[in-house]
Amino acid sequence: MTVQTGRTFLVRIGDGEVSEAFTALAGLGSANLSIGNTSIDTTIPDVTTPSNMLVQALAAGKKAISVSGSGKFTTAGATQTRFVTLLTSESPFANFQILVPGFGTFEGNFHIDSFQWGGEQEGEATFECSLSSNGAVTFTAV
Repeated sequence: MTVQTGRTFLVRIGDGEVSEAFTALAGLGSANLSIGNTSIDTTIPDVTTPSNMLVQALAAGKKAISVSGSGKFTTAGATQTRFVTLLTSESPFANFQILVPGFGTFEGNFHIDSFQWGGEQEGEATFECSLSSNGAVTFTAV
């Protein structure tokens, strides 16, 4: 097994066209992807012998994928302008691809939860952002 470098983790935004093309947002210095699965307790007591021990039964609940990252902001281009336009719109949703090095690609519609710019007087401009899945997300293994 080969160790993967974190710098190859990419978040790419779709251009919104019918034949959607994806472009990397910016250089991520740090990135995280989280997959959450909730369950629904469907345990039912034995109706013929209710005093018997209950055995837990579960059904699939909600699946949620979230992505967060931070890095150095580069000169605004068409991709960054599209992202900020979506961020400030009434409907901050877009299709994204999240490429996890050596593992695969997650693709689907995501809500832009937050975005923050920052910077020190003697440093570079930085950013932080977070996204949450909106609907089904597909996964394609490498």
